[in-house]
Amino acid sequence: DRIRVISVPNGGLGAARNHGLDHATGEYISFLDSDDYFCLDMLEKMYIFAESKHAEMVMCDNYLDEEGVISAKDGELHHEYLPNMDIFSYRDVPDTIFQISNAAVWHKLILKDVIDRNSLRYQENVPILDDIFFVNMLLVLSNRICILDEKLMYYRKCRKGAQTSGIEKNFMSIFPAFDALIE
Repeated sequence: DRIRVISVPNGGLGAARNHGLDHATGEYISFLDSDDYFCLDMLEKMYIFAESKHAEMVMCDNYLDEEGVISAKDGELHHEYLPNMDIFSYRDVPDTIFQISNAAVWHKLILKDVIDRNSLRYQENVPILDDIFFVNMLLVLSNRICILDEKLMYYRKCRKGAQTSGIEKNFMSIFPAFDALIE
């Protein structure tokens, strides 16, 4: 009774995510792509951690799942750029804020108020990489970012038909994201 299924015509991933944001009623937001999967306790752990730190965004690390072979290497968090602080913001690491993580949204728990008060939405005018603008804006707009240094997500890499398999032919999609970030 806590789950609602919302169906919309296919208008792209950004439009679907925005539609979900428009109907979300919870305190926190998390996204899961259809080809990836969470550890069963990921959201619980991230929520408890967020509440304990009064965080606006919590990030965890991930495993890679390459055709059923699980690897702990090359996660989304780039530890060499993470500040040595429990809680940080863009102002603490302005030169490296965009390097701390790949622009993936699925390993983050986000306080919905950050999204709402900034009217933040996904770009809908791009065929792929719609999350680059959204994630990077979250990194700039969140005042309390925390890292839960655990691998709680499984990212399926190189899966045939995955959105990332179209990056080469749609690489120009990155430019509207960065144009919007600069603006």
